[in-house]
Amino acid sequence: MGRIRELAERCWTGAVEPREFWKPTGTTEEIAPGVFFLHAFANVTVVRTDTGLVLVDTANYVARDRTFAAVRAIDPSPLHAAIYTHGHADHAFGLPPFLAEAAQKGWPRPRRRAGRARASWAIAAWPRASTATAPPWVTTG
Repeated sequence: MGRIRELAERCWTGAVEPREFWKPTGTTEEIAPGVFFLHAFANVTVVRTDTGLVLVDTANYVARDRTFAAVRAIDPSPLHAAIYTHGHADHAFGLPPFLAEAAQKGWPRPRRRAGRARASWAIAAWPRASTATAPPWVTTG
């Protein structure tokens, strides 16, 4: 068992205070074949697929470069998709370096997925935005 899973087990059994679990360690761990967990302030999961990488959450805007470097240390494959679990900015604003990389390398833009209700927070965060003018990492549907 790796450091992240050990910490989670200790938290679930009460051997460690929950507040300790929330302190980011910066650790990356393969938790299943082809599935990697980045223990950050807003956790990121990286999944290897035949069509490229899939990120479950993308971290926050401030940590985007560290997240990008951590993902690239795992695998240099194109980012195929990003899935947002919910609309908090600490989970959904780490995509810009991946978008820039795709443009620079001529790769397709990563697909992004969030339900309409989950994307509404991002529209609200950009006061003059609509689904047509929202930042490129926001999608609906």
